[in-house]
Amino acid sequence: MEFAPVVAWLGVVLALAAAALPIADRVFRGFSDSGASLAPATALATVTVLAYWLGHLAYGRLVSIAAAGGFVLVGVALWGWRRPRLDRVRRPLAVFLLAFTFLVVVRAYDPGIHPAGGEKFLDFGLLNAILRADVLPPEDVWFAGERLRYYYGAQLATATLVHLTGVTPSVAYNLALATFYATLVTGAFGLARAAAANAGWNGTLAGGLAAFLVGLAGTLATPVRLVLANLAPGFAADHAAFAFTGIRTTIPNAVESVAADWSFWLGRYVIEGTLTVSPFWAYLNGDLHAHVVAAPFLVLVAALAYTVFRTRGRARLLRLACLGVAGGFLTLVNTWGLPTTIGLATLALAFSPHTPSPRQFESPVADELARYAAAVIGALCVAALAVTVAAPFLLFHTPVNRGVGFLPPRTGLGPLVLAYGTFLTAFALAVRRYDLPLPSPLAAFALGVLAALVAGALLAFDLAAVAVVAPLLAVGWYVLRRRTPAFWLVLLVAGAGLVLAVEFAYARVYPFSPAVPRWNTVYKVSMQVWVLWGIGAAVAATAVLQRAAARVSDRAPSLRTARALAPAAAVAVAVLLVGAAVFPAAALAQHHELAGDDPSLDGTRYVETTHPYEADAIDWLDSHVDGTPVLLAKPGRTTYTWVNAPSSLTGIPTVAGWTHEKGYRGAETYNTRATDAAYMLDADWESAALLLDYYDVQYVYYGPTERDAYGPSIYDNRTGVTVAYQNEEVTIYEINPDEACEAVRDTCP
Repeated sequence: MEFAPVVAWLGVVLALAAAALPIADRVFRGFSDSGASLAPATALATVTVLAYWLGHLAYGRLVSIAAAGGFVLVGVALWGWRRPRLDRVRRPLAVFLLAFTFLVVVRAYDPGIHPAGGEKFLDFGLLNAILRADVLPPEDVWFAGERLRYYYGAQLATATLVHLTGVTPSVAYNLALATFYATLVTGAFGLARAAAANAGWNGTLAGGLAAFLVGLAGTLATPVRLVLANLAPGFAADHAAFAFTGIRTTIPNAVESVAADWSFWLGRYVIEGTLTVSPFWAYLNGDLHAHVVAAPFLVLVAALAYTVFRTRGRARLLRLACLGVAGGFLTLVNTWGLPTTIGLATLALAFSPHTPSPRQFESPVADELARYAAAVIGALCVAALAVTVAAPFLLFHTPVNRGVGFLPPRTGLGPLVLAYGTFLTAFALAVRRYDLPLPSPLAAFALGVLAALVAGALLAFDLAAVAVVAPLLAVGWYVLRRRTPAFWLVLLVAGAGLVLAVEFAYARVYPFSPAVPRWNTVYKVSMQVWVLWGIGAAVAATAVLQRAAARVSDRAPSLRTARALAPAAAVAVAVLLVGAAVFPAAALAQHHELAGDDPSLDGTRYVETTHPYEADAIDWLDSHVDGTPVLLAKPGRTTYTWVNAPSSLTGIPTVAGWTHEKGYRGAETYNTRATDAAYMLDADWESAALLLDYYDVQYVYYGPTERDAYGPSIYDNRTGVTVAYQNEEVTIYEINPDEACEAVRDTCP
């Protein structure tokens, strides 16, 4: 394995985090670790935002060094002014190093940046395009001549670290995944620890549970499916179909596939017609994709919301500003995070014990509404700052979209519980400790009957999420306003709002299909729900476990019932935690069985074995071709296959890449380009030469993919065409497009 790059990379990341310590200590005042757990996220976000804005003037290694150097100089100056307490850094540092090492090992046994089963070709292509860019936004690697129309903060942060460390991009890809994963786990640990301690619970236990729930845990679908499929397949197919409906096949086939050939890939198929992913599933799969890399910075946003929740006056204004900047960076990484940032800011202000109404009204209702109005105004200020930070992207380079749709197919009760049951149970058991107003026994009975009837009606109308989640949201809201302002309840409400929102609305963005309208919406939002609820449920589970321990140790006769019920709740939480651990255990076992014997972090090393001649040609392109000349190859109408590899693996833009471009620019625009690209490879030379000049094509890559599609090359022995590179399977032609066109046509572009 490549140990020297690991050491260099980790050294730079830790140096940036160390520079962030005095900033984190100031911003995250009140955290038991002085904000050290958020220092990596703070450093990565700040340096990348600086590089982003400087990069619109000029971009390259010097810009990354300037951004990082300026940040480090500020950090060093602040060290002299406000020296952090290093004794508080040990635990976050240990968590970060443990998580980083863990994922480095995981990726070393499956490092491949391959086209199948994910977005790795897109992610690596964006990284390489940024590394070749001399200004931001970079040229679109799959749409030559045009600027990228997709959020690229994840790849920009990675490119900045590549510039600072000198690590090869194919190795840096996997080191970046390990870095973002460790940043996520460490941030979750720190925020849960702070929130639990503030609520009077064991912070270290809560932090450990958050690290597990956010960084490792999987859905309950995996243990339920494995048990049913292996022990009672007939019963599963006939009476437990809800556990298998998410798998995209018939129920009998789904049961059989789980029993005979379970794969971690099935872990994301829980709710029918969409995807539900946990962070560990995503990092195990290995996409350096927007919603994956956004997770640690969502934790940063949530932690800043926590500081807003706990402060007042000028201290709150400072943290609101920081929240706006962090939200702007999160928008660059994954624009889906902007509404969540605004929502968290609103909830933090609305439920804070330090947010009185702007004025006192005689009516409690008016007073309450004034509180929420003030919270919305504050959140809009955060939104304005976030939009300002991300303005160049939001104003000029966002993908096309078809707006918002409403009333999609909704989530069934069984899949909902399998997806989020661990969190829901922890929350439900934890809120039992608060004394809710109870009516007389007769009124309580009538209220219970009414609640049962309403729940039954909601289930009958396919509103399981409303029946299950809405009561928790209401109770969380009530407790926050009438009992105790605990931040884990804010996370409960935030996650519940996201779960309910996608039951009624969806974004009509690529790859939108009327057959599965919320496929992409739930996919992106479920990661956010998992992060927010994972941290909140860790604190809730800690409360349940500690209360059980206290009840068992208390021998007062009046507490016999409590001593019986509290351990039962603790056992339920423990069983669900074990269930959540089944997925990572099974996935890692399978991962080990399928892994090779020679660990490596080089994500493109497999190309030398599977495509040896193309590997040599692609290496030649990468090392001999500077800048961003236009490269022509077969258009990528068939995605998730070995197509457009030269562009994805080098960052040299092609005329028309994968059909993802339909989502960025529209289907008609992409189809026109793809048709022209194919025409340049399989048409009469006069027409091809005209298009070569129109698109300013400077290189043509003709390999096995092109030969299989179009037959013998039409480029041999043509005016304006020379062979720049050739081996047994690949020919790379260098084109003078003006000369090629003028030799066969009277008029050229």
